Amino acid sequence: MARPQKYKVSDVVEALQKAHGLKTGAAELLGASFTTVDKFCSRHAECQAVVDHWKKRRKDRAEYKLDEAIERGES
Repeated sequence: MARPQKYKVSDVVEALQKAHGLKTGAAELLGASFTTVDKFCSRHAECQAVVDHWKKRRKDRAEYKLDEAIERGES
């Protein structure tokens, strides 16, 4: 018999949004382990989509900041 899930997908999605897609932050908000959130993301596309969204956003922001620094002549 399968163990009932302690967290709902909507709970994990909300925690991931609040933690800007960081699984460690979401785990802290939920009172769960990183492994629990990581497994949740591998099983539920909605959760992984939040992680992917924030990862892309961070990458875009980092590239933008790098371009700004280059334009200012910083090495």
